[in-house]
Amino acid sequence: MADNVFKITVDLGNVPDQVGDANELVTTKFQQAIQYLAAQTHARILENAQRKLRSTRRAYTQALRPLEQIDDNLWVVTLDGSARWIEDGKSAGSMVDDLLNHKSGSPARRAKDGSLYRRIPFDQALPPTETPLRRVALGEAVRAELKKYSKRVGRRVGLSKIETGPDGKPLLGMLHSFDVASPAGRSGTPILAGVRIYQRMVKDRKGKMKAQRAVITLRTVSSKHKEQGRWMHPGLTGKKFFDEAYEWALKEWEHSIMPMLHRGMKVGG
Repeated sequence: MADNVFKITVDLGNVPDQVGDANELVTTKFQQAIQYLAAQTHARILENAQRKLRSTRRAYTQALRPLEQIDDNLWVVTLDGSARWIEDGKSAGSMVDDLLNHKSGSPARRAKDGSLYRRIPFDQALPPTETPLRRVALGEAVRAELKKYSKRVGRRVGLSKIETGPDGKPLLGMLHSFDVASPAGRSGTPILAGVRIYQRMVKDRKGKMKAQRAVITLRTVSSKHKEQGRWMHPGLTGKKFFDEAYEWALKEWEHSIMPMLHRGMKVGG
């Protein structure tokens, strides 16, 4: 899937020639202004994503690459193709092909009957700010079931607290499995059937090992599901953060930055 690319470039034209001896100084000021506008545009896209997205926020912000300079007067804001469906929108229809061919996770496998299948994990312990509004009630259902489960096993089992053994070290592997009464999802299976809690050791940003906890449900998507009408997406309206940022950048350059630069040239002339 192609990337969304937003290029911020300004042609200085004959502006440097018009200022004579101040050529180098004016060119530098224009380049600084272009860099400033590019940084502000990138920040605007990121701010809109953080403020207006919930369940797709992490996918979008991780796909938004750092601001890149191509040359003195050209800066590029790029959104990785993995999040293009959030930016541009998605038509209603089957999700089967996209899920089977998704780049992250294990690749699809071939079944004995020739069909392709793949296991899809769903995180059931997302932070409240990243949980879709329609799934907030499901998150509460998981928490309620965990309270009952804790009573059954005789110890507190939560969504995020790392469980340790008698030696104080984190327990690893699949620690718990239970079902929660819930409606059927797009796969046709109840959304909270087979909730599993895992812990594993991972490296943090500083390279140190730490325990990570995951509360997930696993669903299987198969190429056979396409004909069965399962895994249907209702469609999504594109957020168009790049389009909004483009219009904002044009106005900011024309009505704020350019007048400021021209005033600076007059003062220095």
